[in-house]
Amino acid sequence: MTRLRSARLLELLPGFRQHDGHHAREMFRGASVAVLLKLTAGGIAFGFQVVLARALGATGMGMFVLATTLVTVATVVSRFGLDNILLRAARACRV
Repeated sequence: MTRLRSARLLELLPGFRQHDGHHAREMFRGASVAVLLKLTAGGIAFGFQVVLARALGATGMGMFVLATTLVTVATVVSRFGLDNILLRAARACRV
């Protein structure tokens, strides 16, 4: 019954043809693996934060989070517009 429902859902996709079912199932399988890996990584990161908080204590964890936040903000500010400039420079070198 589940297979029948998934087949009906696949038919609702725009441009879906009956013989494309294998490729759509492969795509959905790959997407589900990606979501599962993302959830696993989030769980591991959460566990790391808990272990780190217990090891460092309140003050040490506060300093760690502050340092991490400052580095993240500095990274965003330093990259501001750099991606676009690099793309333009690469295109100019190509011509």
